[in-house]
Formats: sequence, structure tokens, C-alpha cells
Amino acid sequence: MRHQGFDFEKNTPFFRPPKYTGITLSLLSIFVLVCMLAVWEKMAKSPDLPVIRVLVWEKCKGPFEKIRQAYQREAACIVQATYRSHSEIMDHLFKGPQKKAVTWNLALCLKSKKTNLLFTQNNWQNRGSVAYFSAPQPLPNEAKNSPQPLISWIPERVKESSPTLSFLRFLNAPTKGQVEFALEGWTGISADHWIHSPRLKIYAISGAQDLLNSAIENFEAYEGVQMEVSYLKRENMDTSMHILSKANNKDYLPDLVYWMKGTNPHSAWAGLYYSFYKSDSKKLVSNFSPYLRKESPLLKTAQKFLSFVEESE
Repeated sequence: MRHQGFDFEKNTPFFRPPKYTGITLSLLSIFVLVCMLAVWEKMAKSPDLPVIRVLVWEKCKGPFEKIRQAYQREAACIVQATYRSHSEIMDHLFKGPQKKAVTWNLALCLKSKKTNLLFTQNNWQNRGSVAYFSAPQPLPNEAKNSPQPLISWIPERVKESSPTLSFLRFLNAPTKGQVEFALEGWTGISADHWIHSPRLKIYAISGAQDLLNSAIENFEAYEGVQMEVSYLKRENMDTSMHILSKANNKDYLPDLVYWMKGTNPHSAWAGLYYSFYKSDSKKLVSNFSPYLRKESPLLKTAQKFLSFVEESE
């Protein structure tokens, strides 16, 4: 056969189509199918993001909306807010738990004697003030024109509270949530800077296990902070602290040190810490003296832990 001077019978064509057998085509089809299933499975198994449901006093909607959106951009989490008036929150608490009610993870409500009582009766934990609001018309039984604290509450019945505690730290952080509150005219609070997964590092003299172990376990669950504790002999701790204090990066130093009572720490690192001594705290200073690092990024958390140890004894 000839076409335009080219004899196909005598000359080999430039392109020869591949010849596939039935087995080859079957294997190729199976391979394509497996690839499609793998892609589909990967798309179908996208991780479920944790959802934090917050009951919020309506007058802090302005700053809270900005904080909520900022946190969702920074953390793999969804924050759903429901805004209610003070009286509506009171009614919700007064009715008590309902069968089909939304399970709130966090509530932000202006402080009053009645709300504190209702929250406590419904098994909510008071997690402290988030900011202070200057109300033009103060609530009954409250001092005139004094800033009213916005209290954060977490229900005790919620088992997994780590995402909620992380968001609460974001609310309290001076460069995160507190900025938005300040821009709206609220008075801020003093708290640690935002760290997504904070780790509180403790060095303690051997023998402090009985004092600290149970408190550390309870504090981790209560505060959502990972605790890293090392029990060392006095000479080993002194050597370790001396070496770490010479490093340029002081963040290698522990945030909190439990030293032997009645003995002075080495001058090489003592200047980087201050003694957290309370004369009325018998158990806390019975055998050990706690020292807090002055430049610790978790200074407020460390102070809270010391109070937690004292109250748990």
C-alpha cells in the first residue's frame, strides 16, 4: 500500500500503536481504579475539627467576634458563639440542664451575685475574669461606675476541655484577645502571652515528689498545660542550672525551681529567679522553697500552679 510515495508494506511506520492483551488491559483498569479509590478515601477522611460552643453576653459581641475569627484562623478549630442578654443567660441557668439543650463549652457573663450562684449550682467552674466592662448603669447591688468583670465559666460535665482552655488562653493573651477588648474600651487583665501548646518546665530537688506529683496531674487537667518536671539531686541541679544560666537562650531554663529550704541557690542563676515565699503557707515551704524565673513566658501560669499546690494540700 502506497500513500504519497510512502510504501507502508516495505517501510516501518514512524509510530506503531501498542498492542495490549486482555490481561494487560485488566491490570491497567484495576490500577486506575485503585488510584481513584485512594484519592477518594483521602478526601473523605479530612479531620473533624473540634467545635467550641460559647454562650456570650451580648454587649461583648464586638470584640468577641473579632477574637473568634482570629482564633479560627490561627488554630484548627471552630468557635460558635451565641449572644444573649444578661437576663436570658440567667433564665437559661435557672431552668437547669435540658435534654435537647446545646452543650456549651464556655460561657462569658458579667459578674453578679445571682449569676455566680446559678453557675455554681449548675456545676460550672469559675475560670476568672477575661476583661472589665464599665457599665453606664451598674447592676443591682454593685458599686456605682466601677468596672464589672466579665467572668469565664466552664461546665464540669464536659469531658474534653483542652480546646476550650486553649481558646480561653487566647482570650486572655495580651497580644491576642486583650487587644480587641482594649480597642472596644474594655479594661484588660494581666496574663501570659499566647502559646498554642504551653509547656511548664519544673526542676525540683529529689524528695518533692509527694508534694508535687498529684498537684501536677490535677493542674494539667484543670489548666490544659503540659507539665515537664525533673527531680534532681542537689548537686546535679546546681550543675545543670549553672550550665543553663550561661546559655544565650534563657528559655532552656525551667520556669519554676523547688530548692531546699534554708539554703541559698547558686549565685550564677539565683539572679534570674525570685523567691515565691509565703509566710502563711506552711505546707508549701515546709521543706522546699519555690523560685520563679523572672523572664518566664509562663510566669502567670507558674504563679497559678503554686497557688494550686497550696490549695490542693
